[in-house]
Amino acid sequence: MAVEAKLRHWVPWYEFAGTELDTMDEFQSILQKYRPSSILIACSRLNVAFNFGVEGGTSAEFERAKQWVPVVLPQKFIQRAFQYIEDERVLFFQAQLRFLSAEVVRLDPVPSETLPEVENEDLGELLLRAGELLYAPQERPRGKLDRLADDLARFLPIYEIDTPTDPFIPLMRFYIFLTINIPNLSSSHRRFDVEAEFEKIFAIPLKTYCNFMFALLMHARLERDRSEPYALIDAGIRTAWFKNTNLSTELIERIFETVCFTLAKLPDKKMPLGYADFEYLKDAPYFRHDNVLYCLDYDFALGKLESGALWRVLRSLPEKDQDPYLSFWGYVFEDYVSWILGTYASKKHNAVYPSPRYEDNPQKEICDTIIICGGTAILIEAKLGTCATTTRYSGDYKKMRKYLEEKLVVGGKKAAAVKQLLSTITKLTTSPPSVLPPWLRNIRKFIPLVITRDEIGSCWAINGYLNERFEEQLNRKSCRSHTITPLVCVSVSTLERCVRNIKEMPFAKILEDRIKGNRDLMRPFEAASNYVSRGTATGLDEHIKMLRQITEEIVKEFGMTE
Repeated sequence: MAVEAKLRHWVPWYEFAGTELDTMDEFQSILQKYRPSSILIACSRLNVAFNFGVEGGTSAEFERAKQWVPVVLPQKFIQRAFQYIEDERVLFFQAQLRFLSAEVVRLDPVPSETLPEVENEDLGELLLRAGELLYAPQERPRGKLDRLADDLARFLPIYEIDTPTDPFIPLMRFYIFLTINIPNLSSSHRRFDVEAEFEKIFAIPLKTYCNFMFALLMHARLERDRSEPYALIDAGIRTAWFKNTNLSTELIERIFETVCFTLAKLPDKKMPLGYADFEYLKDAPYFRHDNVLYCLDYDFALGKLESGALWRVLRSLPEKDQDPYLSFWGYVFEDYVSWILGTYASKKHNAVYPSPRYEDNPQKEICDTIIICGGTAILIEAKLGTCATTTRYSGDYKKMRKYLEEKLVVGGKKAAAVKQLLSTITKLTTSPPSVLPPWLRNIRKFIPLVITRDEIGSCWAINGYLNERFEEQLNRKSCRSHTITPLVCVSVSTLERCVRNIKEMPFAKILEDRIKGNRDLMRPFEAASNYVSRGTATGLDEHIKMLRQITEEIVKEFGMTE
């Protein structure tokens, strides 16, 4: 049986210290007492100390938390903190640092740099106070679909806070988009020159920018290797680190400008959309101070390649080109899903058919990809559509339900995933065999599968919602000669974590195990599966080969000697 999902509650400051519930005004008044640069630098160092990011860690392991309690809390609180750790309560987690960094940036006016630096033993209180302000309860709606959308709206930010994904994998994924999937597209789908569009905006060659992001990743890993117990290491990247390269000073500065902010150049003071809205940090994840770059969040830093090449370019295009640009990236994502399956899935157990067509209408695609596992066919729709921040962090079930219906269930001018799968199943189960490709004619069992680029695809409640809408519209009487399983939904990150097992077994077995492990399909995929677990995806041999190639390219292009 799959391991039962265990929710561990974090410790808020009011419970820890026996005080009243904190307010935002009180929290900001405390932050105003300290030199802002000292708090931001401390956040960067604690990211390394708690081992957040890079390896996918989002909460401090209990032994590591125990190690750092005497450093970040006063003596009077140490034994109390140890007791919470013994009770398996979470003291320190990544979103505390995100929240703390974001609130320092939002302070208006910015406190003076002549104020005292924050002391190490004050940091624990700031983190626990930040955790207390991270969640606001919402009123629950009544209808079933509304409640499912509400569950997703409430849990998605929490799922992001404790994401099971190592940020290295999305960085590698986007590199594969650029180097394998885009060149693999047909000429009719390859309508944009991404490298040219990127360089037009940033005046930086995309390949150089890509290598630079990997160089920053290498630095992050080196920092963790140097980390010593009980010492907040420097954790900063000196701008001089890149002087021993072939890159010009001007080019280095342009790249820094895309990832950094300074206290002298802060963003407009926008109110957050919700308790996990860290959009500014995603856009500028490095704090630059005295020619040193301090990474405030490694997940966000490693996402800069994608956010620049996809979303920043999108915003720069004329309105008439924006939908075609998203469609172009949709084809890229579909090709990546097919590439993952074709590259890694055992050919003995999984026959992968990308972009399959009907025999009587070769212009019409059956679905994005089909995998034949014995007598079972997995029908895959891969969807790029990202949940906008105004919905993602709103806690508003109405906005979430609108997003689900428009992007994943019904769609608009173009049908969305659930509607597409329903149409496909109807045709496959009611058409004469001659209409179908020969390899599909004797199949009597179908598993409909939606794969999202966004992490939302594997979050709490989304699979339950999509399957509910699927079952409402599926006419089982018309296809009673076939077996149709419940619809399954996963993120591409979960698909990547499936690789280790699809090398050895049918993908259908993994999907059916997920269904049996959680019949109402409410849990995240990893919490209901015997075969797929949280953490770094393993078995990605081709990804690792490419990483070695990238390393060689960086050494060659940058002229690095160390």
